[in-house]
Amino acid sequence: MAQSDQKQHIDSSNTVFHTQQQVYHQQIIIENAVRDVDLSYCEFHQKNKPQSNSVAGGILLLFVSGMHIGWGIWRILLTEPWTFNVSDVGMVQFLFMSWFVFAVVGSVVGAVLVTRVTKKSIYYIGGALLVPSSIIFIALSKEYRAIIAARCLAGFAHGIVYSATITHATENVVKETRGMLLSSINCVMFSGVFVSSTLVATVSSDYTADMTGVFGIIALAVTVLAVVCTIFLTYESVPFLLRRGNESEAIINLLKLRNESFMTPKLTHDLEEMKLMVGQDVRENANILADGNASVTGKMITLRVLAVMTNNFMINYTLISMVALLFDLDNYHMAPAVLSGSRFIGSLVPVFSTDFFKRKSHLAVSSVTSGSLLLVLAIIVETVSFASSSSYWILGVLSIAFQLFVSIGIDPLQHLLLSEAFSTSKKAWSMALVTSVEYCLQILFVGLLFLPPMTALRLNVLRFITVGIMLVLALFLQLALPETFKKSIKETRDLFRK
Repeated sequence: MAQSDQKQHIDSSNTVFHTQQQVYHQQIIIENAVRDVDLSYCEFHQKNKPQSNSVAGGILLLFVSGMHIGWGIWRILLTEPWTFNVSDVGMVQFLFMSWFVFAVVGSVVGAVLVTRVTKKSIYYIGGALLVPSSIIFIALSKEYRAIIAARCLAGFAHGIVYSATITHATENVVKETRGMLLSSINCVMFSGVFVSSTLVATVSSDYTADMTGVFGIIALAVTVLAVVCTIFLTYESVPFLLRRGNESEAIINLLKLRNESFMTPKLTHDLEEMKLMVGQDVRENANILADGNASVTGKMITLRVLAVMTNNFMINYTLISMVALLFDLDNYHMAPAVLSGSRFIGSLVPVFSTDFFKRKSHLAVSSVTSGSLLLVLAIIVETVSFASSSSYWILGVLSIAFQLFVSIGIDPLQHLLLSEAFSTSKKAWSMALVTSVEYCLQILFVGLLFLPPMTALRLNVLRFITVGIMLVLALFLQLALPETFKKSIKETRDLFRK
């Protein structure tokens, strides 16, 4: 009976809201005709700039996360000075795993914090963890045990900050620019991957170089900048304040985020929609398996698994080895930088395209094309001998093309759709579960890479398995995911539950 009454109440609220929506819609048409019709693309984004600025602190902290991801799983050589002091392969294996292990722990802690404390406080916590982590990289760059501790701190910080940043970005940004902001998060993370893989490549060219300390200096500088941005630019999200019953501050923040001096009909409409959404979510069962959320969580886990299949230690190792064929013996160590740089460059495309073209179109083009390229690469490696061939460059080109096509759809959508899928009452723990599954898979792939012997046959079998899984998951997601293009966060929540 309680569930029936709750459903009737929600249906009644939706009916009232849709009646109000029709009135607001007419007002918004008039308002837009008067106020926004002359806004160019650049002017529109400039007007909404406080929304992206408010998340700048979290995004910069995720740049450091990208650096740790690149340092760990975007390499083929171990040549830094710290490697000279370690003889235990198990310790090296855990060094690469440690960031992901503690990211799982951080995700759980982050799920507890994100509904209880402000995003500004969470960014401060992340900064407080990354500062000592970076200092350890600087001061103890030749001690592998110290580096393990530093990576544990950084992984813990990432787990806490990631969910908060994704939630903060989605709740602060207007639906017309949500794709740009969430794709920018992915872009910033891969810029961090590119920076760290370039540092590792530099060490590989000069065994006496100690770029681990340079890594720490960059991470420390970006962390300090993130804290400064948090102090001056961060505004708490409106749904968070509404959930705490602080409507007056929610209205103030909404005006600041939208760059308005008074409540326009559009702002009033958006506020009422968020109030309705939060009111419905508060009355929900907090169980993440209830109210159809289990299905939504399963879809998001599937999407993250698809993303992991394109970015893990084993697949990166094999593709970097292919790119290395493009270089001579003096320069092959630059392959990780070239491959990660390709993915970073490709990640710029969805920053500008996800608000103009549908989400599922990005996913279809990205997954089918990248899967097909990887299939062709695997077939060529299996059937063609390159020992006496001058066409070995084909493998490197296919590997780079794979990165480019993955980056235009699969990469950004794993963050974008995760931010849109869940209700405010279930988002924290649902996101923690989804991301924890991803980190556990990354740990698994690190372990598989260290299993002896690492043969060419095993790597090629991996490529065929990856292609098969990618295409199956892509087909499932294409059929199962709703289209959330230019929808409000209440609308996307409702679409995912259908």
